[in-house]
Amino acid sequence: DGSPTMVTRPAPRQNCRSLVLGWKAILIVVQQTIVFILISKLNNAIENDQRDIASHLYTQYQVDGALKATNNNDCATIRKRKLPGSTANITKPNPQLTLVGISYSDDTTSDFAITFLVEAACKYGIQSYVMLKERTSTNSITKKIKAFAHHMQPLPTTEDYGIVRSPPKCVDWIHISQSPSDDYLMNSTRSRIIRKNDALEESEPDYSFTKYNNPLDKDNRIARIKRSREYQREELRGILELKITLQSDELKNAPPKIPSADWQKNSVIAVLDLDMFAYPSLLDMIETATKYILPPMAYAPDASSQTPNKAGHKTQFHAICANGIFVRLKDGDYYDKRHYDTYSTILLPKNWLFREPELNKKKRKKKGMDQSQTFRHILKESKSYVVGDEGGALIYNPLPVRSCFGGLALYRADVWMDPECRYDIYHEDDAAFTSKNFRHACEHVVFHECLRRKMSEDGRKSGSMGDGGAGFDIAVMPDMLTLWHNT
Repeated sequence: DGSPTMVTRPAPRQNCRSLVLGWKAILIVVQQTIVFILISKLNNAIENDQRDIASHLYTQYQVDGALKATNNNDCATIRKRKLPGSTANITKPNPQLTLVGISYSDDTTSDFAITFLVEAACKYGIQSYVMLKERTSTNSITKKIKAFAHHMQPLPTTEDYGIVRSPPKCVDWIHISQSPSDDYLMNSTRSRIIRKNDALEESEPDYSFTKYNNPLDKDNRIARIKRSREYQREELRGILELKITLQSDELKNAPPKIPSADWQKNSVIAVLDLDMFAYPSLLDMIETATKYILPPMAYAPDASSQTPNKAGHKTQFHAICANGIFVRLKDGDYYDKRHYDTYSTILLPKNWLFREPELNKKKRKKKGMDQSQTFRHILKESKSYVVGDEGGALIYNPLPVRSCFGGLALYRADVWMDPECRYDIYHEDDAAFTSKNFRHACEHVVFHECLRRKMSEDGRKSGSMGDGGAGFDIAVMPDMLTLWHNT
């Protein structure tokens, strides 16, 4: 009929579908490739992070040359610094600091104590010696130390000529041992008493004349602690003396030169409880030991830096104790800080702060300061103000006492390792500081009183009264705090 013919073409549905599927396949391949690349990079990053994991916790301090040459970590690895409190350009060698502690078992050792020991080893190169009465496999502190140390291990360092030096594993610097049986410790104490009395025959020591402070008391907890601390002290003294003998040649070449015979006077032993919830900063401990415990340097160009300060505070002690506190919520309104370790604390001249538990409140008031008042007394009697360019600054000076501990005490090594004094001895004068309930004086009081008698006698023989004029000099450092676990 002459009308145009309409040609209909089929819709390209099949072609479009094939094209879409092709693009999807390409996208899937691209996505898989990208994911594969990202996963590979992520795995490499994780591996690198695991190798560098120590660096995200602490800045590692450079090791002194003498320590680097011998891999010796018996002292803090911070370089010498200006003597605190001195305007002169004087440096003191860092103390050879060693940590010593006992605990009943793995379970009674706090995680805070373990972290403290690991930080001391990995960050500052400080050796620790821990003795436990009982071991627990399910809650082993050995496993915890390894886990914590994994994240604090110092990194390898690259030295001249591309030599890579890997530091020793700091986990090896924490030495854990188990104490002998109670019978062994008892026999050890008994044998030393016999030797000291120079008995011709090994007869049983007789303490039947007293019911207090019997060193051979089998059932008393404090008596067992005395024997344990003394056993550890004897063992450690032998270890350290042998170690110094083996290292004497290297120490002679270490600047500044220290005679090997005087190594104990230039070393510090930190005795600590291992059930605390907080410990002082290790830097503060090193600073305190350097400033107040190490003897004045004979080669110091400015000896005035070792004299008492203008306020008349002493600057040299044989031992410095932490200010051990615990906290109570008072009337639901504020936290009351209290000095917890009154059992070992004796103010000068002879004011023992402990109160018998059974005394009623009226008798307690007559007894003297309570724990809150003791904490405030320590702060009040030790504080002073230093005038500077920006006004006065409050500082705390060591407060001299007759005895203290507070969960941690720093001793000059030659004092703590004195062979003539012990934790497990008997002396009639210790009865003045003995609880009727516990039947024993604190082991720290017994040890400190022995050192006081010994050093006073040495002072009389030599025409002087010891380094501090009164025999054994010990003080509480108010701002070197420990926190007792019973909070």
